[in-house]
This record gives sequence, C-alpha cells and structure tokens, in this order.
Amino acid sequence: YRYIRLLYQQNRIAIVPDPVANAAATAGDGEVTVDFDEPADPAGTGGSPITGYTVVCGVGPNQQQATGTESPITVTGLQNGTAVSCTVVATNAVGNSYEAVTNTVTPMGTSIVSVFCPASVEYTGSALTPCTASYTTSDNPNPQPLTVTYSNNTNVGTATASASWPGDSSHTGDSDSVTFDITQASVTATAGGG
Repeated sequence: YRYIRLLYQQNRIAIVPDPVANAAATAGDGEVTVDFDEPADPAGTGGSPITGYTVVCGVGPNQQQATGTESPITVTGLQNGTAVSCTVVATNAVGNSYEAVTNTVTPMGTSIVSVFCPASVEYTGSALTPCTASYTTSDNPNPQPLTVTYSNNTNVGTATASASWPGDSSHTGDSDSVTFDITQASVTATAGGG
C-alpha cells in the first residue's frame, strides 16, 4: 500500500491552485485590506505548492495591486471616495487560480476636529464665546475654521464648547467638545468718604 501511494504521489500531474475562499475587503484611508482563506486543499495542486497571492483592486487609472504569501494583503494608492471591489488569485509553478471576488468598499480619508478654549473666563453677565475650532483631513493638514456652539456659557460654572464637521465624499467626519470654567467677576473695592 505504501509503495502504491508513493508511486501515486510521484506521478501526480501538477495543476493550478483552487480559488481562495471567503475573500472580504475592508476599506481604509486610500487603501483596502483583503482577508481570505487559502484554498481548502493546497495538496490538491499535484504537489506544486502555492507561492503567493495577488490582490487587484479597482479599475482603470484607480487600479492598484499587491502581492503576499498569506492573508491579509493590503492594497494602497487607491482614491478616496471611489468604490472598488477586489480580486484574489493564488499562484503556483503551474499558474494562477480562478479569481475570487470581494465585496465592494469605498476608501475614505479621515478628519480631526479640534476645539480650543481658555481654561477659564470671568463672568460678565453676557454669553461668553472665547473658543475657536477647526478641522484638518488626512490629506490636508491646513486647519479649516468651524463654527463653535456653546452650552451653559452665561452663568458662573462649567461651560461646554462643541464643533463638528460632517465629512465629504472623500473623508469621514469628526467632532470635538471642550469645557471651560466661568468664574465669578472680580470685585473692585472703592474708598469710602470720611
């Protein structure tokens, strides 16, 4: 039996790998990460081991690819705001497997909203608006101004300043809030008549 099995293994004809299974794409900032399961029966390639995997995402000028020897594989250089799907092929010495196709995802850039306030301001009897806010994006570090909204900013106590940016077709949004203290007004003593 062992002799027959060895003879079979030595005379198998090498073939291309089976396709990968459960290929799934996850979007990032200008990139997509693809997870997958290796072919269920790598030994079924006739003794020709898998040497690597190729992932291709997008079409036309937005098409990018990456290679690797295991899952996951990340494809970079993709345009934010443009939906893509990806294909995965396994390769051995004979050739490539059939393509496995992922779900469609949209890479998006990130944003950061920042609110800046003094630690405290003095009570004046009017609504106090001492704060500023701005946002930056992952591809534009120059701060862009935002409108600040306030709560509890008239009387002595703790006030809150907030700002948000909803994002756009290529970036996710963000928000931020900061508290500051409204302290009692200073009292200036005046000399009395004598």
